[in-house]
Order: sequence, then C-alpha cells, then structure tokens
Amino acid sequence: MTVQNVLPCVEYTGNGAQTNFQFIFRVDDPTWIVLGFTTDFLQLNLNADQDSAPGGSVDYSIAPPVDQIVLITRITPKDQDLDYTRYDSFDSESHEDALDKLTMLVQDLCKIVVDGFALVAAQIALLQNAVFVNFCLLNQTIVSAGGIVTFDFQAGMGISWTLTENVTTVNFANIPAGTNLCQFELDLIQDGVARTIAWPASILWPASGTIPDITAINSRAQIHLRTTDAGVTWLGSYVENLG
Repeated sequence: MTVQNVLPCVEYTGNGAQTNFQFIFRVDDPTWIVLGFTTDFLQLNLNADQDSAPGGSVDYSIAPPVDQIVLITRITPKDQDLDYTRYDSFDSESHEDALDKLTMLVQDLCKIVVDGFALVAAQIALLQNAVFVNFCLLNQTIVSAGGIVTFDFQAGMGISWTLTENVTTVNFANIPAGTNLCQFELDLIQDGVARTIAWPASILWPASGTIPDITAINSRAQIHLRTTDAGVTWLGSYVENLG
C-alpha cells in the first residue's frame, strides 16, 4: 500500500444544505477519524481500497447549520503491532503496512506542529491588535471639575491637561495591582492665571521632595509619574517652565 502526501484533515463550512463531506487522506480504521462537529452525525464511510482510492466521507442526518465548521481529522494510534518471528518468511505486505502507519503518524505530527505554530502566531497577533496598541499609546485630554482631577490608567498613559482652576485633589483610577508597572506622562499647560495643584503625598519628588514649579503663566511642564506598588507610592520627575 502507499500513503499520499496530503494533510490528514479537512475543514468545511456548513451551508445548511450539505449533508455529505468528503476526505481524501488514507484511513485504515474508522476509529481513527475524529469529528469536530458531531450533532446529527449519521455515519462514516471508508472507501474499500485505501491504496488506490484513499479517504471516504461523513454523513449527517441533518445538514450542519450555516457557518458551522465541520472538521474531519485522522488521529493515527501511536502503537506498533507488527511482530517478526525468527526464521519465518518475510511478510512484505505487513512490513509495508507498518511503514505506511509510520508515515501517517509523521503526517499527523506535522499537522499538530503546523497548527501549534499557527496558534502561537495568532496569539502574537492578538497581542499586537489595535486595542492593545491603542491602549499603550493612547493619549487622553483631561479637565478638572470642582478642584478635582482623575488620572485613569485605562484611558491612556499619556495625559494632556490645561489648568483652568486650582486643583485641590488628584485621584488615580484603574491602577494595575501588585508589582505591575504603571506610569503616566503628563503634558501640563498653565492657564493665563497662575493655577496651583495640591499633589498627593504619595508622590516622591526629586531634589528632596521639591514639587514642579508650574506658576509661570502659559508655561508648559512635562511630568512623569511611575508606580510599581499599585499606587501606594509614586516616583515623580519633571521638566518645568518649557514656555
């Protein structure tokens, strides 16, 4: 017998009418077939001569629904049943069957490896999708109300903020738990009137705790805030009075 160079699986998409699904890879035993969709499964048909006409078909009593994936896969048993007896005549047919089974096992393994790489690639693509990228690079514009302002990590790490009043309370929202890194980059613009900000005591500023000087009218300051303890403490740094 022989084994064709084909993938040991085939995938169909249901259309609500088709009930018979063909496959062309060799299968020596019906138990080697695994179906991804079994609802209303009727019967498995193997071609009589798997050498010259490998494969068969799967029948359903009711057609799989529209867009339903119908996956037909061969899973070759990972065993070896051939046993040679010393001094007996050489049974070439049994020997070839054993080699064919090894080939089918290799095909099954190759399919698993290919699917594994595809899954890894899909997971990488998921990490690179628009939601993740936008979340990392998103810049939000905020305003205070009643002297209160909130830095929401889920809304973006970049913050554009033009002061319009004195701020007495700075809140943080949706800060990652544990030791995960969270940081904000603030582009802070002073009003035409010198506004003030009462920064939280949890922010540790450089130069012995000197807070940013934002009092210059219409000036700009760049402020960086960083925490790795869920916001219990923040490390603050800044470049002030950029004009």
